[in-house]
Amino acid sequence: MYIEQSLGEFSDGQLVNGAAASDNVLNLGLARHQVGVGGQVWLWLRTNVAEDFGESETFIFAFEVDDNEDFTSPRCVFALCDTDGSAIATGDPESTALKTAGKTIFAGTVPYNVTEQYCRWYYTHATGTAVLTVDAMMLAGPPPMNDAGSQVYTSNVTVPS
Repeated sequence: MYIEQSLGEFSDGQLVNGAAASDNVLNLGLARHQVGVGGQVWLWLRTNVAEDFGESETFIFAFEVDDNEDFTSPRCVFALCDTDGSAIATGDPESTALKTAGKTIFAGTVPYNVTEQYCRWYYTHATGTAVLTVDAMMLAGPPPMNDAGSQVYTSNVTVPS
């Protein structure tokens, strides 16, 4: 996991099987306080163990918020689904990140208009036999992209003459 900027972990290798919330609920108010005034809170959801898509699989990933830690009245801020609004299925371009371990499924900031205190991911796997597991974190800065091991690719150091 990418822990240097971590504000909290939603899931660590959580199996997406059926419909279930992330392993952890995070306090968005506390996270925003840690980041500071004007700072952005980042979300990172990635594949831990890839789905083999051997059958007709369907997935939806929803980011939810609520004023109650037990999520008695959750509000979906956004959902990751197919372009037609249905679940991500085997043949959809959106399924690419689910087919390779370590690929980023979503990376972005929490919208400013979200005022509820608590947040979580809600995973729905409607059909098939899931082998997909995911990692999800809240970060103080942008997560690493799908590069080769997050190594340094550019440098201001030159070869001495």
